[in-house]
Amino acid sequence: MIVAFTDLGSRTDALHASLLVSGAIRASGASVSHIRVLTPASEPAMPAVASVRTHMLVDAVHVVREARRNDHDVVLNVPHAARSDPALRRLVDALVVTVGPHADDEREAAGPDPFACHDGAPPAWYLGCRRSGGQPAASRFAARMSDLGRPNRLIPGTLPVLSRLEGEDLGTGVIGARLLAVSQALVSTLRRIAADPSLATIGSGDGFSNDAARDSRSFPERLRELADDLETLDRGKRPTADILADAPVLEGWAVGTVPVPVLRGVASGHPSIATGRLVVTTQVMATDNATWARTLSRYYVLGSAAGERPPAHLLQ
Repeated sequence: MIVAFTDLGSRTDALHASLLVSGAIRASGASVSHIRVLTPASEPAMPAVASVRTHMLVDAVHVVREARRNDHDVVLNVPHAARSDPALRRLVDALVVTVGPHADDEREAAGPDPFACHDGAPPAWYLGCRRSGGQPAASRFAARMSDLGRPNRLIPGTLPVLSRLEGEDLGTGVIGARLLAVSQALVSTLRRIAADPSLATIGSGDGFSNDAARDSRSFPERLRELADDLETLDRGKRPTADILADAPVLEGWAVGTVPVPVLRGVASGHPSIATGRLVVTTQVMATDNATWARTLSRYYVLGSAAGERPPAHLLQ
């Protein structure tokens, strides 16, 4: 399989997607070459990644031809200047365009096709990126793209938001369990696309699914999405019909409260509270219960505890 990833503006999305796919292929025990294609007009080079080889376009075409003769998997990260090259496109089994999470990303992806086929080369498929939340996120992406006039060749799944650490690990060739499951499903879907160039749609039950059965977002991921939603609401924008259509329904609801852990103490060095004042922190999100605590607002260094006995653990 020869698969190429390109983008509509965020080179990081295409790079992350290509790293996830090549890593999942390696994890399956198969060999794969991961190549970043360069041209004289390429964008400034991104930081080097140990598992990714770099070739100028003409050399990349030669390497891919040789790999095809040997039935060897190749994953390409292709810049704007090379993605419509006829020689390269004819060698690619699947061209995947990564689409960011913003409305402008979707509108650009749904616009006039910049990936027109060359001499029978397969058409581009579109993959939503930085969209966590399982199958509902994939359904929203498909609905928005369909509304914008591009209902076909949408990969039935999305890549989740990567944490900073997950992005750093990818650069060293490490894929955690959460991303590996998503990547393996994506590889399976790409192999299906490569095997049948006539495909125009893949049902959500047949192909790649970003954890359709359950919500697997990590706690940091949930916080990032909460921050995005609160910012949107703060600007006076209500949740859209698409968002609420996939939301669970709560019947017989009532308001309740639950206790949350906080810290009380005398602060020093606080950016907005005078030294020596008694403060109550925001909710404690993480702590080693001895030397530091991360509240909703910031880190605190834990000095001496109140009383003679150490306090009970905040978080187990």
